[in-house]
Amino acid sequence: MIVLLSISILVLFLVERWSIRHGLDRITYDVAPSQTLLEPDEEFTVRSTIENHKLWFVPYVSMVENFPSGIQIPGEEESLSTGTVNTNIYVSSNSSAYQELASSQLTTAFYLMPRQRLTRTLQAKLPKRGRYLFLGCRINGGDLLGLQDDYRTLSLFKEVVVMPRRAASALISGETPCAENTTGMPAATASSGISSSSCTNTAPCADRSSTTCLLCTIWRRTYTGGSPAARARSASAASTTMAMPMPLL
Repeated sequence: MIVLLSISILVLFLVERWSIRHGLDRITYDVAPSQTLLEPDEEFTVRSTIENHKLWFVPYVSMVENFPSGIQIPGEEESLSTGTVNTNIYVSSNSSAYQELASSQLTTAFYLMPRQRLTRTLQAKLPKRGRYLFLGCRINGGDLLGLQDDYRTLSLFKEVVVMPRRAASALISGETPCAENTTGMPAATASSGISSSSCTNTAPCADRSSTTCLLCTIWRRTYTGGSPAARARSASAASTTMAMPMPLL
């Protein structure tokens, strides 16, 4: 009995040590947005997949996913928090170039059975234009007895681009384009022959020539006091009136 108990304790100790060192080995993570080019506030789906490739179960896993900063996930507002991601894990080890990027972190807790794959699909949207990055996740796992935690960073790089908002076309909205706007002029007298409105656009050739002739005629009437034929008729009438004898009373 004592021997059996000793063997059981030894086996439990070895299993505990193994789970501490290798409990999170061969666990993979992937995230797949349904679209990579979006309009602002356009809904899309984000599918997260985590898989245990071992023949050993993991009793406790806490996963913190690094979603783009500013992402909106209906129903998960309480689970989202703001954090930062160090991008030096996405460059070569001999490079010193790195940057701290803000991210929206979604935390989930679960367990993994041997050879089990878990998939979750979320509805999301991004309200502003820009380039958004999905940068993997961090998983924390407990050992068999729950005495010690270990963590792993599962690197991933996926991006989504949100285009600028579309500007409404003037022709679609029914507005008159600027080049075709017309400006009103004070109403002219009927004798001047000038139209009461004109367009800011350049007039066609035929209208331009007729307008030029009309302006020349107005200038001649203003300068001479009338057309030559009218002046001749007026002078003849005046001389006839002066030549008539006055009646005798």
